[in-house]
Amino acid sequence: MSLVQTIRKQIKQDLRKKPIMEEREQLKQAFEDREQLKQAYIEEREQLKLDFIELHQWLTQTFIEQRQNLRQALCQQYQSLRAMLPFKQAVIEERQPQRESVEFTAWIDIGNRTAPRKCTVSVAEDGTRIRVPDPAELPREFYLVLGADGKKRHCQLLWRSDEEVGISYLEPQDFGRVATFFQKPAS
Repeated sequence: MSLVQTIRKQIKQDLRKKPIMEEREQLKQAFEDREQLKQAYIEEREQLKLDFIELHQWLTQTFIEQRQNLRQALCQQYQSLRAMLPFKQAVIEERQPQRESVEFTAWIDIGNRTAPRKCTVSVAEDGTRIRVPDPAELPREFYLVLGADGKKRHCQLLWRSDEEVGISYLEPQDFGRVATFFQKPAS
């Protein structure tokens, strides 16, 4: 083999080895990059855990503070309402003499083709108080059937309690005629 051929052969072998060496270096660098990315991911995940724990603690503390503030506000409102109770009693006591002592039986017609409900009515100047079982079932507007002749009065619900409702009439009322019609018979 001649010197030129030997040199050519050596150059070909070197050229073959060089890409392998470069490829090894590239793989080594890629592995190091992967390890750095893995370490950065682990650090970021740990930081997110710490941030989450901090956020959870802050939200818990805020919730507790808001609950305490709400509880204090409700207690203050309750105290102010309790303070107003004597005033409310005085207002109720002032209203009592204004109410007529006329009580009579009537029927409530809610207008949906159901049977009218029996009730006891107490007439007042500004409206009427009705004793009826289950007042929660009454709609905001209904008809009050007065007497056996079936005369109806269109009414609007003003307030309700456990056994009574307060109503106002949606058209004018002749109190004298109603009061004399339903007066108790003389004994």
